[in-house]
Amino acid sequence: MADAARWSMEATEAQLLERVTEAYLGVLSAREIRAATERHVQALESERDRAERHLAEGTAPRVEVLRAEAALLDARAQATSAQARVGLAERSLARVMGTDVDSLEGRALQEVGMGAAVAPGATAHPLVERSRRAADGAQARLDQERASLLPRISASAGLLDYGNLGSDHVAEWQAGLRVSWPIFTGGARSASIRRAEAEVRAAEGDLRNTELQIGTATDAAEAALTESTARADALAAAVVQWEEVARIEGLSVREGVGTQADLLRAEAGLFQARAGFARARHESALARVRLARALGNLNMTWMATALEMAR
Repeated sequence: MADAARWSMEATEAQLLERVTEAYLGVLSAREIRAATERHVQALESERDRAERHLAEGTAPRVEVLRAEAALLDARAQATSAQARVGLAERSLARVMGTDVDSLEGRALQEVGMGAAVAPGATAHPLVERSRRAADGAQARLDQERASLLPRISASAGLLDYGNLGSDHVAEWQAGLRVSWPIFTGGARSASIRRAEAEVRAAEGDLRNTELQIGTATDAAEAALTESTARADALAAAVVQWEEVARIEGLSVREGVGTQADLLRAEAGLFQARAGFARARHESALARVRLARALGNLNMTWMATALEMAR
């Protein structure tokens, strides 16, 4: 049971590392999405102002102002939601850190980068080892209960001194052997054995279930890592492309050869690409942490090697 408790502590430490990492990356993602919404709002405000100027000059219809206003209102609503998500993420991080929320609000956090790849370690998974030790303990208790069916033998030996005040004292050695074998206990022994057998079956079932869960978690983490990494790479390229598209559409509108609808679509696409890239990049780092936990490698040494704080 002491070994099981030690492995349980290691599993809890790994779980805490994952929770803190998830909360930290959640703050970074929420802040990046907020920054993307702010840039989106600024771009739409600029377009609204341009449309109003052209409307005043009589070179643009009122519908362009209305279209820009509608897009701007939607972007401002998204910015409000993004700000609320930042506050929620900061409170979550402060909670798992055990610190005050005010100490994190607006505080600059370092970006997390991907460090060197860490090969799976040779150590066993803490949850599996905890379940295995628990099963060993249940088997030991069953052996103890079965031993109660056997006779109990005890031996004793001692030196005795006989005599009184008026005679010499005589010393004698004595040794004895006692056999105790309860014949009838009212079914208590058999009931204890059956209970211990049930505990062994439950512990073995828990071990098999834990191994199954670890295998499932490993497969899910590997798939999530592959997916998030590929999505981050694709969205990084998409951001570059949408920035160029938005720049070209903006020039076309200002020169009078483009349409406002195309510009608004380009700005919306750019915002979605930036927000998606922020989420995918941090999801990739979190998936790597979850894979390490599923493999039983997640500890402070792994964190220092596999993740790095971008300066």
